[in-house]
Amino acid sequence: MSNTTRRHLLAGGVLLASTGVAIAQEVARRLFYAPVSTGEERGPPIQQRTATTRRLFKCPAGYPNALSSSPAGLWIAEQRIDNGREQIWRVDSTGVVLQTTSSDATDTSGAAYGDGVLWVCANSETNQGVYETSLDGLTLSHRQVPLGPAQLAGGCHGATWHDGFLWVTANRPRAILRIDPKTWTVGYLIPFGLPEGLTRYHGCAVLGDSMYMVSGGESRTYADGQTNLIRYDLATGVIREIFDFAPGSCDPHGLAVHEGRLIACDSGLHPGWDSRYDVPGLGKRTSPSAGWVFEIELET
Repeated sequence: MSNTTRRHLLAGGVLLASTGVAIAQEVARRLFYAPVSTGEERGPPIQQRTATTRRLFKCPAGYPNALSSSPAGLWIAEQRIDNGREQIWRVDSTGVVLQTTSSDATDTSGAAYGDGVLWVCANSETNQGVYETSLDGLTLSHRQVPLGPAQLAGGCHGATWHDGFLWVTANRPRAILRIDPKTWTVGYLIPFGLPEGLTRYHGCAVLGDSMYMVSGGESRTYADGQTNLIRYDLATGVIREIFDFAPGSCDPHGLAVHEGRLIACDSGLHPGWDSRYDVPGLGKRTSPSAGWVFEIELET
């Protein structure tokens, strides 16, 4: 065999090896395809980018499960596991508590500040709907999520206030509903339309011309959990991008836009995950970022 031939074979081997690595990396990344409703097996691939998180501050002891922005600071609502009354804190940009209040919601999984009040989402089996709550903790109204039964119409896993409307990620219709707070009617909705492999959903927030929603699949530990951030076109509801969180990122539950940035919180409770991050005296914890508020930074 000539030296020239040998060099060509070696070069070909390197090319194949490098190609093999590229293919392996491509396969390792979970790809998502647009959902379809017209008979095709699947739609086109959805653009994917990476998101990272940057810790800002830790919340008071509890399970912060909902987050909302206001001119007077961030509102953080907790979910409890001991049946106690769930608290809501207003904090400044460094996490200093400025006010503590509460609501009649249980298993709180969404909260939004709008029109001078808090809209707090109950997500338990026996207590559902949205509590319109004054800033000193008084229930002004309690209404079920629209488009469902008169009682126990399903919970919701997130809420945000935008352009005079309350938006909730509603469990039963599996859609982000835009609710008129005065008539309590739905004038527009964004179907989750989750691609195969995404079965969970949580906080939502509007940034620019997009609606963002936290989503993820089924897993048993933080280490193998895969949480994503879905970007919908606000005007059409079409999924434009899906962001994969980089390894080691915080686990987002509540979501808000504050001072032009995407902000999230980690309640520390993720159904199905083990409790390896338990804190003595504070109960079950399932992620190392439990209790943190953090910024989400999107790859450009």
